[in-house]
Amino acid sequence: MDRDKLGSKKIRKLAQAGDLHALAAWKNFTADLAIGLANVIAFVNPEVIALGGGVSSASDFMLDAVRGRVDELTTMVPRGTTRIVVAQLGNDAGQVGAATMAFRGGLTTLGS
Repeated sequence: MDRDKLGSKKIRKLAQAGDLHALAAWKNFTADLAIGLANVIAFVNPEVIALGGGVSSASDFMLDAVRGRVDELTTMVPRGTTRIVVAQLGNDAGQVGAATMAFRGGLTTLGS
């Protein structure tokens, strides 16, 4: 398979189908994501973390891999107090959030 054509969706689908190389890549990705989320929880202690963007299409396959590892890594706040969910807006979550901030006046240009 041409490596240039391997994107995250393709790797996820191959991992879900049991491809060993894709499963190893997926495990590395979810491990890194779990570390990042555990750090966010340690510093901010949010009630909910909503994962959007392209990764949101992985839904339960991603959440199942990430939630347990996040709980293992969470040490600064009680485990299980932050819910990790897929953003309802999926891949559009970032764009809608940025548009909402701009509409509310939360975004400014450089130098203003």
